[in-house]
Amino acid sequence: MKIKIYTMEYPPFKGGVGNYYAGLAKAMEPRLDIKVSRVANSSRWWQVLLLMLFNRSDYVWVGQILPIGTAAYICNRLFRKKYFVSLHGMDINLAQQNKPGITRKILKNAELITVNSEYTKKRIIGWEEMAGKIEVVYPCPNVEMTEVDDSLIEQIKSSYRLEGKQIMLSVNRLTERKGTQDVIHIMPELLEKFPDLIYVVIGSGDYLPELKRIVQVKNLEKNILILTGVGNNELSAFYSIANLFIMPTIDDGIDVEGFGIVYLEAGSFGVPVIATPVGGAREAVRDQVTGIYTSKTSMVKDISSLLSNRGLAMEMGKKAKNIIKREYTYTAQSKKILQRL
Repeated sequence: MKIKIYTMEYPPFKGGVGNYYAGLAKAMEPRLDIKVSRVANSSRWWQVLLLMLFNRSDYVWVGQILPIGTAAYICNRLFRKKYFVSLHGMDINLAQQNKPGITRKILKNAELITVNSEYTKKRIIGWEEMAGKIEVVYPCPNVEMTEVDDSLIEQIKSSYRLEGKQIMLSVNRLTERKGTQDVIHIMPELLEKFPDLIYVVIGSGDYLPELKRIVQVKNLEKNILILTGVGNNELSAFYSIANLFIMPTIDDGIDVEGFGIVYLEAGSFGVPVIATPVGGAREAVRDQVTGIYTSKTSMVKDISSLLSNRGLAMEMGKKAKNIIKREYTYTAQSKKILQRL
């Protein structure tokens, strides 16, 4: 069977969505002939349609419901070309808000709809009537990232003066919704209890200047590192030395955390996580098992509990690692798609 993925995000483009498609495609390649067409972010639906007109695959895999789904729907109406759609969170929210009519038609005519969490599934308007064609296919961490060179770890520690420090880590797109600013605001209070604490933030985005401003205003330059352009090898090293991972996301009604693959990435290194129970994070993090659900008012207490109780942190990290190894692999998740095609 031949499948053609049309997506705006795919490696070497950095991001969780692209890694999601790449991971699933690699896992299914022994069973399917999968090709990828990278669509420019500025493309209109008719431009995508022109690409699809020359497609000879059995299925079109829609990476973004708009505008790619519109082109797939038209191909289906004109040429009976089968397609299925993958949804992640913000994409379905924006589509239903801005173009509810065509969004509904795209989903109703799809052979299959995959979503990255039960939360995203329930964001689909009228999902109950389409429940039979919806499959939850969870994102999975990149297992290759867990192979870390000890010399690189030592180099990272030396370069950033992290020897003997407790490391609190965030890895995310730098937007206000990720809640990084809330962690920075409580750093002075945390430093009173844990003077050797370093908060490492890895990511890029439009909110970077504001985060740097807050760090400067609070005179935290020695205790907070904000790093951009970090490659996978270096990222693995930071996960390896982290004492805890934190991403207290905020639900702004549109750009919501559909799942939160970074929680699993941290867990695959045996790092306990702290998260707000927002969106799909409830499925990525198991409260009091692999991590702790927090809030603005309890964040200092929750962080302190993991930093001061190494036994508890190690136990949560170990449970996270075992659960992820058992349940969150692309080989396991891809079977949900294969059995539907």
